[in-house]
Amino acid sequence: MKLFKDIIFSPYLNIPKCNYQGQITKCLYLLEVKQDNLDKEIHIRHAKGNVLQFSIKEFAIITGLKCTGNIKDLTYPDSKISRLVQRYFFDPNYNVNKGRLIDRFIQGGWDNTDDALQMTILHFTHSFVYSQLGGAAIPIEDFFMVEDGSYEQYLWGQLAFTKLMKSFRKKICNWKVMGAKPKFEMFMETIFTENDYFNIQPTLKEIRSLDLLDSSHVPPIQLDSSNVNNEEVQSEEVPGFEDFSSKPLEQLLRRST
Repeated sequence: MKLFKDIIFSPYLNIPKCNYQGQITKCLYLLEVKQDNLDKEIHIRHAKGNVLQFSIKEFAIITGLKCTGNIKDLTYPDSKISRLVQRYFFDPNYNVNKGRLIDRFIQGGWDNTDDALQMTILHFTHSFVYSQLGGAAIPIEDFFMVEDGSYEQYLWGQLAFTKLMKSFRKKICNWKVMGAKPKFEMFMETIFTENDYFNIQPTLKEIRSLDLLDSSHVPPIQLDSSNVNNEEVQSEEVPGFEDFSSKPLEQLLRRST
């Protein structure tokens, strides 16, 4: 833990514990409006007329992860060999997925503190930053990066945002409820109506540290803007699923590991 406090991911140690209900994401999706960049942005119609936006800019501000640059700039020769893989996975043919990584991390027994820290970084990025399923493959380049230290400059945020948007577009919420199950009507009548919400704006420090485009405060987008189509995004929905009062079909469920 002490060593982890000295790396780029150390701010995440200060995140307070909280309970999030995935059904809120579903409620927000019911308020999504059409726009021209669905793969990279989400626009939500607020009850008071604003259109709230979520894009890679907001993701960078919230996470503090580097999101700008060319992710293909970092390459390794095909002949390169990972010391961590050779030492801890005993596999002549590289085949490490998230499940194997977690199992080996839990087992522990590292040769030195450097190995312990590097394996912790791999565990953190693929369990928290990416939040992947157990069968997701771990690129061999990720081992190379933690071994040579180049992970500090890697665009973790850019790749994490891409994975997050793909997950969003599946329209599936994890069924892990803490407390009462919220209904769409309750959501609209309380949280989303009683409170004012505005699009987040970066500070000068965030603009510099995250390489964001410099921009002054932009007023909340209104629904009559020519840039926003006031038509809700349509997708395949499970009848009755928006009620959230009953458990969804088994094939919609996903368990976090």
